[in-house]
Amino acid sequence: MEQKMRLKPNHIRYIVNKIAQDLVQSTLLELKGTLESLTQITLSVVQENVDQEVAIDHRARDLLEENLDEIEFMRMDERQLFWMIKKQLALKEDFVLGWEDRCNLLSHKILEKF
Repeated sequence: MEQKMRLKPNHIRYIVNKIAQDLVQSTLLELKGTLESLTQITLSVVQENVDQEVAIDHRARDLLEENLDEIEFMRMDERQLFWMIKKQLALKEDFVLGWEDRCNLLSHKILEKF
């Protein structure tokens, strides 16, 4: 089963700084620009991705709340239903939830913008 990655808003700054420093120190890349500009680009890409996931989470919760009576009547597991709904919404919006694929996508977006 593919591992899901959940980026939390309070982790963004650390992740952004780590990515930017790793890219600058990489011997495989020749980057033209400053650490500061790379950090800003990385921040915008990661923040946009986190915001997309938060929006998907909100829509999934809204759908759960709209059907709460049925869920309770049928004795369904709300957490499991939340993940099923989230997975469907993410698929519909081409949002990647898997750890490795999401890291790859973020990396490519950062490098494309830089």
